[in-house]
Amino acid sequence: MAIAAGTQLGAYQIVSALGAGGMGEVYRAHDPRLRRDVAIKILPNADPERRQRFEREAHAIAALNHPNIVTIYSVEEADGVPFLTMELVDGRPLSESVPAEGMPLDRLLAIVVPLANALSVAHEKGITHRDLKPANVMIGADGRVKILDFGLAKLQEVSATAAGATTLPTEPITGEGRVVGTVAYMSPEQAEGRTIDARSDLFSFGVMLYELATGRRPFRGDSSMSVIASILRDSPAPVTERRPHLPRELSRIVKRALAKDPEQRYQTAKDLRNDLKTLQDDLASGELSVAAPAASGSKRPRWILPASLAVLAAIAVAAAFVARPYFVRRAPAALDTMTITRLTATGKVSGGVISPDGKYVAHVVSDNGHSLWVRQVATSSNVQIVPPGPHKYLGVTFSPDGNYIYFTRLDEATQADLFRIPVLGGNIEPILHDVDSPVTFSPDGARFAFLRGAPSRGEMSLMLRGSASGDQPTVLTSRRLGEAFPFYSRLAWSRDGRTIAAAVGGDVLTGAAVAARLIGIDVATGHERPLSSRRWDTIGAVAWLSDDALLVSATDGGKPNFQLWRVWAPDGSAQRVTNDLNTYQDVSIAAATGSAATVIGDLSSTISIGAASDPAVQSPITSGAGRYDGQLGLAWTPDGHIVFSSASGGPIDLWIMDADGRNPRQLTSDAEVESAPVVSADGRSVVFIVTGATSDLWRLDLDDGRRTKLTSGANLSLPHCLPDGTAIFTRLEPAPTMYKVALGGGAVTRFSKPGEFGFSEAVSPDGTQMASVARRPGSTGFSVNLVDVRTGAVSRDFGIISIPIFEQWSARADELTFLESRHEMQEIWAQPVAGGAARKILDLRGERIFSFAWSRDGRLAVSHGPAPTDIVLLSGIQ
Repeated sequence: MAIAAGTQLGAYQIVSALGAGGMGEVYRAHDPRLRRDVAIKILPNADPERRQRFEREAHAIAALNHPNIVTIYSVEEADGVPFLTMELVDGRPLSESVPAEGMPLDRLLAIVVPLANALSVAHEKGITHRDLKPANVMIGADGRVKILDFGLAKLQEVSATAAGATTLPTEPITGEGRVVGTVAYMSPEQAEGRTIDARSDLFSFGVMLYELATGRRPFRGDSSMSVIASILRDSPAPVTERRPHLPRELSRIVKRALAKDPEQRYQTAKDLRNDLKTLQDDLASGELSVAAPAASGSKRPRWILPASLAVLAAIAVAAAFVARPYFVRRAPAALDTMTITRLTATGKVSGGVISPDGKYVAHVVSDNGHSLWVRQVATSSNVQIVPPGPHKYLGVTFSPDGNYIYFTRLDEATQADLFRIPVLGGNIEPILHDVDSPVTFSPDGARFAFLRGAPSRGEMSLMLRGSASGDQPTVLTSRRLGEAFPFYSRLAWSRDGRTIAAAVGGDVLTGAAVAARLIGIDVATGHERPLSSRRWDTIGAVAWLSDDALLVSATDGGKPNFQLWRVWAPDGSAQRVTNDLNTYQDVSIAAATGSAATVIGDLSSTISIGAASDPAVQSPITSGAGRYDGQLGLAWTPDGHIVFSSASGGPIDLWIMDADGRNPRQLTSDAEVESAPVVSADGRSVVFIVTGATSDLWRLDLDDGRRTKLTSGANLSLPHCLPDGTAIFTRLEPAPTMYKVALGGGAVTRFSKPGEFGFSEAVSPDGTQMASVARRPGSTGFSVNLVDVRTGAVSRDFGIISIPIFEQWSARADELTFLESRHEMQEIWAQPVAGGAARKILDLRGERIFSFAWSRDGRLAVSHGPAPTDIVLLSGIQ
């Protein structure tokens, strides 16, 4: 209801209209009794629900007493119209005070620090604002800022619940348990209609921070729906990318506030306020470090994993797509209606696919072994069909008729075999030996395709086999390592049955630096053809959305986490679907419904240190989402410092810090990816891999920062430094071949025959012996060998040990330590060099170990992360 100026409302005379919001109209009015002007807020259409919420608002605001929160005077009713009277703030909304280029930092902090403090007071009283935005913040004539309109405030004890998936609306809905608030500033859980708490306000506060700092909102779109879709899937560019002169600390604060998972955000407004106040104090004292503007036109780094580290990510399967010979051009459908429904909540899913009819999801659970489960999507019924065991599942596939589940499993002897089982459980039937990928079926189910590797020959083959028992597989095509089909990658048979789509290059197992691309292989002839000009760093999975569109899981721009892309098959153009800190793997499509299933996870990592007396007692020394500390390697210097890879500065660079995490200092800063650092015996140099167009070996002098390129045009794995001032490394050509190069530069000399040793090696502290992982002759298993560095002769064969990776000698050189893969790659084991049984040193159950290193005094540094993974259902992405 609109009230004209001059109207009497109870004891108050209406002066003018001030505005209207979702909870009512606001007027300037005069109170003749106290001779002051007040703000009057009227609730129109006072149905019982609105009336109840209106009264709750009044009591919520009345409970607050803070100089930066509007003061409520009274709750009244006149002529059947309920209203409240509030402090009148002369000024203008913050939304009208944001420059197009963003606010100066001192002005920004002068506004947001008191706002965060006010929000902290409200939260401590159990009040959630739920509609925090610049329009609800007033800048008074005296410069004081005040939060207005707790009209959507919600006391925690009367919080509503929201269950299941929520269809995203085109307009804000204001009912309890539904979408509430202004779209652009909503938290992800608020946009999905889920139960919210005070952390939702912190996300909205983060949106405000971003807007004040950059002059633009982080989540944008042409409609309410597209904005909500952006909130749910996109990660905005860092604040420092839009305004390079702003400090990285502000970018970090904003990034944490905008975390999509509430558990990864600030947990209290007080913590957020403290970080902002520290930044403000540092600015005032002159101690604030301001980032230099980025060079114009700088490249984003590429992310290619060295072999020994990359094995940890190798089970992320890959596939590719193929275009039909002729197409009619059609515009892609919008992604704004996409909804995400979580199907599991264990955090322990390591792979999963959806059935062709969309009724079931098969997934692997990694918990005290690996087990296979089937979940009915409609009823949430979850059934274990294969009990836990020490096997590693390389991929799961439904048969086209949906009656069977085929799974490729890597056993203790490292032999990957194919099995099948009825969809609801029963007898497990062995199908085929030596299968190095999930299978993909022809549309009629008469044949399936898979990958089979031959590391000794340095190649990978795409194989075809009939579904009938006893059929023998045949080679359709083969490719050399480095530009091959990645190990364990998922193939995709086209719906017309004529082409098999595959990923090539970007091999996370071999560390090949060739960019990943999509090709199609003609089933009849084996002829290959490119399907898109788009290049990614690595490809994790591909599935057909329709005859014309595909869903691709891939890494890009130097980031380690897989994101989802939709590829338009007629011209190969790609549109990003997600853009956040999560990682998305093993995508599959239900052809009947068009819905997709994907495994979503977190790749964050922390570096911890274990004491020499007990390395298993680990204490974290770094933290922070999106940093990926140590994921691509870490090493000790002789004097007890730690060199490690990190994304703290944006790209993956090398850093150095004290053993307690203090005094971090960036060693490299460029557009390439620096990884796998090792320190020379004299402690003066760091040798590492730089990945760009190729992966090459470089040396960095710690004294003066001078860099020297040691190799050129080589796809190589982890280097190791020898005491004599040389480094040893493995190069693919195509079979793994070991080489040696002087740290001062010079000629590169071959150390081993092609295929003689494996991808990873570790040199003893005295430089006389080297441990290497290799395929055992005449076996499909891996073995660990001790090799004489001078002669290359094998002095000891420790035999098959699953897939041991990332070997390190102990500080006393009496044991060889390595990551063991049979328990989700979460254990560090030690093998006595003199022989005998191996022993377990460290077990981080529920977390992934990315890398580790021993100091000279016996301390163990470990890069690790929780890596929670679950399967989710994507709807509305056609």
